[in-house]
Parts: sequence; structure tokens; C-alpha cells
Amino acid sequence: MADEYPIVKLHDLRDIYENKSSAYRFCLSSLWTTRKPFLSDVADGSGTKKSVYVESPGKTGAATLLISFSESPCTKFFDENFIKINQLIHVIGAKVSHNPRSETRCPYQILLDAQSLIKIVEVDKLPSLQLNLISVKTIKESFDKTVVDLVADLKVVPIEKIRDANPVKLRLKDTMSDEEIIWNLWDEDEDDDERLHELMGKQLLIRNGHIEYYSLFEEWQVTKPIDSVLLYNVF
Repeated sequence: MADEYPIVKLHDLRDIYENKSSAYRFCLSSLWTTRKPFLSDVADGSGTKKSVYVESPGKTGAATLLISFSESPCTKFFDENFIKINQLIHVIGAKVSHNPRSETRCPYQILLDAQSLIKIVEVDKLPSLQLNLISVKTIKESFDKTVVDLVADLKVVPIEKIRDANPVKLRLKDTMSDEEIIWNLWDEDEDDDERLHELMGKQLLIRNGHIEYYSLFEEWQVTKPIDSVLLYNVF
């Protein structure tokens, strides 16, 4: 079955959506799951959707959602314990799904249906990551404060949890320049006190962090789910 479909990369998804038919199927290899899978209701009430964030270990900025709908599910993907965080996977016979919402950071998503296959790649350790480390000092000096969709890798140490902030904020010190940036934590991450305590004072890699300047608070902020952050010495 895998031989029937071309192998593509995450950066190809937009081109496929714009230039191929909606029936076009493809394979993606060595996707890295960076968060726990989650279920949500479909907006039109037709069922549920299962999603997981995936990235390419080989290129910073290559990240999206892998999704499947209950009305035509990829059965393996819907198995409760099949997909976990920090796994390498291959997908076969996938299609592109476009999310037109302006606020989404993953407009071109990987759709698995009843004709798709998903395989776990057994590995002893995390994949070798190609990094695009940038210092917070460089961000502040080189990028305009109106920049959007800035995605980069940061090597940081959490030094303070800011009290009474909504969402929860951590003050991070960049190890490359000693400049500071704020890490916003949303939803269930806000209540994960045990994980927050575990990360404080340790060198972390925030890979594919979404970085923006917020004029209301006059600060640079990075957003990334807590599950996706790695201790820098793990790999």
C-alpha cells in the first residue's frame, strides 16, 4: 500500500492543498508526536475528532496537526493507547485538511480516514533534532514588534512563576544572551503544578516556539504546550 503513494514533507502540505485534487493521498515518514492526543467535538455536531500535534525532527518550523474524524476514522489512530507523546510515526494514504480559521497556527493538517494507515517507529531514544537556536537578544534586536508567525527554537531556563497572571506565565532566561522572555501556559497546562515545579531552574529546549510581542504588557512572549518542552540534556 505504501508504494502506491508519494512520500512528501510537512512543508509540502500547502502546495498539495492548492495544486492537487481533494482525493490526493500521500505518505509522511518520521513524524514526531509532541503532545498527548486529544478528542474534540466537530463544529457541526456530526461526531468527534481526534488530534495530535506532530513535528518534523529535521526542520524547525515544520509542525501541524494529525487528525481523524469519527465518521470515517483511522481505526488504529482512535485506539486509546496507540499514540503517545514523543513517538515517531509513519502515516500512509493521508490527505490534506484545510482549517480556514484565522486564529489557527496549523491551517494545513494531515487527515487520516478509514483508508489510511499509521505505524509506530520503535526507537530507543528521541529523534536527532535539527535545531534553529536563536537568542532572545537577537529576537529583540532583529525583529519588528509587529512580527507574526515567528517560529524558532529557544534554549532557556525558567526562573520565576509570575503570580496572579492569567494565563499562567513563567519568566525565562535565555542561556545564549541572558535576556528574558515570557512563556504563556494555557488550558490544562496552567494547572500542571507538578510539571512546572519539575522544570524550574533547568535548561529547556522550546522547539518550534511561537514568538510574538504583546504591546499590552510590553513584552516578548513564547507559546508552546508544556508537554512539548524537552530538558536540553535529554537528546
